Amino acid sequence: MSDNVYDLTSTSNEDVNKLTVDFTFMSKIKKVDAIAQIDKLVSLADDNDDIKLIDHSPTFWEKSQWYDADEEAE
Repeated sequence: MSDNVYDLTSTSNEDVNKLTVDFTFMSKIKKVDAIAQIDKLVSLADDNDDIKLIDHSPTFWEKSQWYDADEEAE
């Protein structure tokens, strides 16, 4: 799986490594629900000392051409 991950070196002064991961949802899932699901997934790692996650932050929401934008406002 890591063979398909593009590596780059940051020029920022942050002393952290960042991994961008795509999560795929059905087109009927709203952005707010997708973010909530990822938040819940990440919270499962809170008490696991084997997982060294500092933070997470959703940054992109790519919508399907069949996504109903009117439902997002509801």
